[in-house]
Amino acid sequence: MVCAAFRGEGVSRLILLYILQLIFLLLVAVYLYLTWINLQLTRRKDRVVLLSSDRKKMGSQLLVLLERFAGDPAQMHFIELGAGFAYIAELVAKRWPASTVEAVEVVSPYAWLGKLRLLLSRAHQVTMKVGDVLTTKDYPTGSVLYCYLLTDLLDQMYQSGSLKGCLVITLTFPITGIEPAAILPVAGWQKCLYVYDFRATPSVLAS
Repeated sequence: MVCAAFRGEGVSRLILLYILQLIFLLLVAVYLYLTWINLQLTRRKDRVVLLSSDRKKMGSQLLVLLERFAGDPAQMHFIELGAGFAYIAELVAKRWPASTVEAVEVVSPYAWLGKLRLLLSRAHQVTMKVGDVLTTKDYPTGSVLYCYLLTDLLDQMYQSGSLKGCLVITLTFPITGIEPAAILPVAGWQKCLYVYDFRATPSVLAS
């Protein structure tokens, strides 16, 4: 009986070991796939910044800007463009739970992992979507758009009219030839946040 128990325990450990190995291999495969996608996107210089917004260094400044420019942040429609894993969308949603918060990411696996991460972090009010900022032109009027995208892509969005009617906050990269309503320096290498108010009736700037 004792030998059978030991034998059964050994089989259970072996099965557990195999399961852990399979999970590890799956994670490696996902990592390699996302790395391949990054390499492909790197060839498109107008597409993406392959880094996340440093929310620890600029998160508090972003919240300040939203309080200053977004009217009542608790009632705003906030959209993070090129969201990656939607860290900024989560930050805003947890600060103002009554607000409408979306995260848009062009790379499907990032969006799927972002959905999983939001579920685990209990940021249930964030809606994660797969979408291309160059083809989306129907953002709700009055929306607050946050993005960490290259200037070339921002310029295309502006020229296409997709930013019309929105309050736009960009990290590090400005829109060419457009005077921002405000510039707020942030700590670290990501430098500053730019605010552009393209709403039909811009809010009065705080002094």
